[in-house]
Amino acid sequence: MKKFIAFLYISYTLLSCTTETKKKLDSVQTEKKELEGDTPKLLEFNEAYSAFFWALVDKDEKTFNTFIHPKFGAYFIESNGALPSFVFVKDIANFKRITDGKSFFNIDAEKVGTEPLLEELPIVICEGNIYNKQGCFTQNINKLRESGLWSLPDLKEQDKKNMDKLSETIEYTVVNTANYIYYFSQIDGAWYVTFIDMRTPCQA
Repeated sequence: MKKFIAFLYISYTLLSCTTETKKKLDSVQTEKKELEGDTPKLLEFNEAYSAFFWALVDKDEKTFNTFIHPKFGAYFIESNGALPSFVFVKDIANFKRITDGKSFFNIDAEKVGTEPLLEELPIVICEGNIYNKQGCFTQNINKLRESGLWSLPDLKEQDKKNMDKLSETIEYTVVNTANYIYYFSQIDGAWYVTFIDMRTPCQA
C-alpha cells in the first residue's frame, strides 16, 4: 500500500512538473511570436522602412512624401512646454520644427539607422542615458494608441477623432534613441509613417 501511495505521489509530481514546463515553453513561444510578428509582413515593413530612412538621409522630399498618406497625412508630435503639440503634415517641405524653425531633415544622418533591431523597445529611465539601451529598435506594437496623447482640451474635436482613428492603424513602432519615435501603418497594402514623436523624453 505504501509503495502504491509513493507511486501515485511520484506520478503526480512528474505530471505537475511536465505541465508547468509545458506552460513555460508555451509562454516563451507566445512571447517570441508576439515579438517577431508576421514574418512576411515584417520583411515588407523592413524594406519600406529602409527606403523611408534613405529618403531621410538623402533629404529626398519627393520620396519621403510617398510615405505620407495622401488623404490621412501624418502627425508630428513636438513639445510645446509641458504639453505635446501636434502638427498635421502632408508635404514634408512645408514642415518646420516649432522648437527652432528648422527642417525635419536637420538631424544627425549617421544616427538615423536603416536596419532597426527586432526586439523589445527600449524603456525610458531618465537616469544617465534617457533609455535603458541605445540604438534603433522595432516591434510589432502600438503603444501610441494606449497613450491617448491627443486628449487635450485645446484640440478641436475633429482633430482628436482623426488622430484617434489613425492611431488604430499603427502596426510597427520604431524607436531610435538618437532622435525620434516613428509609428508605421499599413493602409491599402502600402506602408506609411502616420505619427512621428519628436519629443525628447524626460524633458518638460
